[in-house]
Amino acid sequence: MKEAGYATASIGKWHLGKDPCTQGFDVNVGGSLRGHPNSYFAPYCGPDLEAPEGEYLTDRLTEEALGFMRQNSHRPFFLYLPYYAVHTPIQPKKPLEQKYLEKENRGCQSNAAYAAMVDYLDRCIGLLLAELDRSGLRENTLVIFTSDNGGIREISCQGPLRAGKGSYYEGGIRVPLVFSWPGQIETGAWVEEPVINIDFYPTLMEITGKESLVDLDGLSLWPLLSGEGELPARALCFHFPVYLQAYRAGKDYGRDPLFRTRPGSVIREGDWKLHYYYEDGGTELYKLSTDPGEKNNLAADNPGKKEQSPVDFDPNPEFDELFLQQAEAPFY
Repeated sequence: MKEAGYATASIGKWHLGKDPCTQGFDVNVGGSLRGHPNSYFAPYCGPDLEAPEGEYLTDRLTEEALGFMRQNSHRPFFLYLPYYAVHTPIQPKKPLEQKYLEKENRGCQSNAAYAAMVDYLDRCIGLLLAELDRSGLRENTLVIFTSDNGGIREISCQGPLRAGKGSYYEGGIRVPLVFSWPGQIETGAWVEEPVINIDFYPTLMEITGKESLVDLDGLSLWPLLSGEGELPARALCFHFPVYLQAYRAGKDYGRDPLFRTRPGSVIREGDWKLHYYYEDGGTELYKLSTDPGEKNNLAADNPGKKEQSPVDFDPNPEFDELFLQQAEAPFY
């Protein structure tokens, strides 16, 4: 984006190193190794931001984002704004929480504090869109709204999808995705095509007219967004070779009561979704068009589906167990 003349900023959660400015950004506000704040009310104690006592973190990041937008309104800019909300700790502004405490028939979505944090985040995004309108940049700005994973099930149920954050089931990997660009993308259009976050980079490269210097796993979504074409058929792959503890044993709707997930991979192609677990060679197969909740494992009835997979499930012959044992710290 810099080579295309854009000012760049990362404002909010980073969690991919100590400082996003060492990885390509011009400006960093609040980004570090930390994955969540100790408190949403100052003093935050991570992110390391000087702030008056009691300042609300979502407000602070919004004001920083608005400042960056105004400072660079005369030139192209790229703003990466990963709010810490709605991550734990669940700490809303109390007046807004009362709004949801007074609601009835909430069903499984019964956490008023969480709802208030979502509501406030939406209001802040509204302020950003209003600034684009005010500055006359709305029709020249692509806005992408999404998430990196599903919610924590005991805080916000994912039904009818199975499980939640940290899981390979749809409750863990299916997230909201909205593109908005008046005059370029049809308002209100709904696209059923499954895509993945690694598609964002090639999409932005096509829009800015730049070519990537490396081979990319993702695809540009511009044909879908512009209505000018379709994506080629492909499989979407998810690889997660780690252990994640269960938040509430037996109620995560995961594969076992001890972990939200164990080392494994998932492949989705068309309606079919294949799970493979490396400890025991376990296989699960679901047809999402008729079973979005992944309740009916069809692996035994369709043994050929695993063989059709583009992934080699054999152990890596270059795995170095000694290196792993001598590592100074675990890999994340």
